[in-house]
Amino acid sequence: SYFHYLAIFIFFCIILFFVWKKIISKPSKQGKYLLIKFLIICLITAAGIRGSFSRKPLSTIDAFRFGSITYGNIALNGVFTTLISFRKGDIYHYKLLPEKEAYKTLDIKETDYPLLRSYKERRPKRNVIFILLESWSPQYVDSFGKNNFNVTPNYDALVKDGIKFENFYAAGERSLDAIQAILTGIPPLPGMQYIGYGLEISKFTQIGKIAKKNNYHSIFIQSFRRRSYRMDSIAKLCGFDEYYGMEDIPVILNYPERGNSQTGWDYESFMFLKKRLDKIKKPFLAFLFTGTTHGPFAKLPEKFMVKPYDSRNENGFLNTLYYTDWALGEFIKEAKKSKWFKNTVFILCADHALLAYEIPPYPERYHITFLIYAPEIFTPAINDTICSQLDLMPTLFDILGFQDEFASFGKSILRKKKGFAITTHGEITSLLTQKGYIRLALQKKIDYGSLTIEPPGKEEISLLEKKLLSIQQITINLLNKNRWAK
Repeated sequence: SYFHYLAIFIFFCIILFFVWKKIISKPSKQGKYLLIKFLIICLITAAGIRGSFSRKPLSTIDAFRFGSITYGNIALNGVFTTLISFRKGDIYHYKLLPEKEAYKTLDIKETDYPLLRSYKERRPKRNVIFILLESWSPQYVDSFGKNNFNVTPNYDALVKDGIKFENFYAAGERSLDAIQAILTGIPPLPGMQYIGYGLEISKFTQIGKIAKKNNYHSIFIQSFRRRSYRMDSIAKLCGFDEYYGMEDIPVILNYPERGNSQTGWDYESFMFLKKRLDKIKKPFLAFLFTGTTHGPFAKLPEKFMVKPYDSRNENGFLNTLYYTDWALGEFIKEAKKSKWFKNTVFILCADHALLAYEIPPYPERYHITFLIYAPEIFTPAINDTICSQLDLMPTLFDILGFQDEFASFGKSILRKKKGFAITTHGEITSLLTQKGYIRLALQKKIDYGSLTIEPPGKEEISLLEKKLLSIQQITINLLNKNRWAK
């Protein structure tokens, strides 16, 4: 198919061979300033490996920042991709379960793109604002944990008028795990490349592009710096029309550490988003990733210091949580003044639990807050179905009424009756259902248990194990063959 290109390449190699032969045949001479030259070469080599003089080195995602997977693969060079490939985990070479058995276990038809599906119901055009809340653990939010911390009054007020999900779980223990699960529908399994660091070589559902196809405007804002988590490139690849980070957002309040924040200011991010949304003249899909509740915790104006200040302990977190909750309340108050409010669904999801001070037992270490707030659209309710961040892409397609195909192991949380959650920690993956849970390190059973007093039986444990291995095996196969999505 590429005969002419192959011929040109061979011709180029022949010329290169003769040039190389001529160079090495010349007698060598003692050079001057060898040490200086050596140091310069070392600096150039280091910069070449990093690919950038900025704080963050280049990664594969930077080749894909303009949203085209085809052009992204063309932009990658051989040396760079070889180095990246060496980082690939061994899981890509494991045979956890025969492929046919895995498909049969999950009742999935073995086609070229077995996970592709769509929701065909037509829905009125709605706006969605998705707020990813940094480290919002249920035990600190009174409407979930009932521990009387009294630092989330605004969020607790929203819960009364929203759909509260009591059994919602994070995909992992890092923000990138959450971002990958939500934006791509791909579980962040151990040993796999993840979004921003190689996963983008495989095709996945690009929700921003599909939003644009459906005449939606999409915007992504994070309180962190633009390059943090490489979200600038990830947002572009996913097809978002606009992207902003800390450097783009004007500071409004008088902070004691005004210029020293590593995580940005959530109030300013909320207000910046509000102003941008007021200028959009068509339906929109907006993502906001908060950051002030990330440690080390910033010193805040006195009115937010509900506890003695410490940048690295629970008191510091509670102060920032109180501040972000206040910022959220101000955002909702301002949003209610806008024409778009009544037709907008607010989705508030934590990225992961706070694990800085104590590590709770499984599955509490993955339990997070999740709320859908749309008082003009949905009736307030409490949902106890087990759901996870892998369900959020299907949920977005369902709420927005997109009839386009998407690929994910999850299902819309508005349709789920019997759910499951997949969680990852290091080399350990877990499957959690209403009947029980199991944790595996590849094929080695770590432990199992139940959410209720009654422990799961042997047959249930065996089925859970088989289901988890099947999910991992199908994920590995589809990504290896680039058949996750078209």
